[in-house]
Amino acid sequence: PNFVFVVGDDIGYGDLHCYGHPYAKTTFLDRLAREGTLFRKFYTGGRTCAPSRAALMTSRNPVLIPYEYGLGNQTLTQMLYDSGYAVAHFGKWHLGKKPDASSPVYGFDMLVETHASLNGCMQASGLGIDERLFSAAIAWLT
Repeated sequence: PNFVFVVGDDIGYGDLHCYGHPYAKTTFLDRLAREGTLFRKFYTGGRTCAPSRAALMTSRNPVLIPYEYGLGNQTLTQMLYDSGYAVAHFGKWHLGKKPDASSPVYGFDMLVETHASLNGCMQASGLGIDERLFSAAIAWLT
């Protein structure tokens, strides 16, 4: 089966339009909700993005992972890759050592990160902050 993980950092239950946020535009999540997919219980490995991502990638307690040095070879994405899945990451990496493109330790076929300076990204492209990421993800999926 094919599947997509959507990880939203620093997003709470009330931050989505479908749960009553007065002005947030969460179009695709709202569509999932309208079609019956409601997310009402949430669990995470940590209170901030890096520990949560490290826990998801390794299924380990993030306190025990020195992720600033890398996550090692036993990651969810590497296991999926080894099982024949096409694996990509679009967005913020923020897990310490960046994967080396010449040696795909984490099992990514493609890795597209956000720019270090989001304002610079917007000014350089003339597009919204995430437009480059969205375009790359859509192209990769289709």
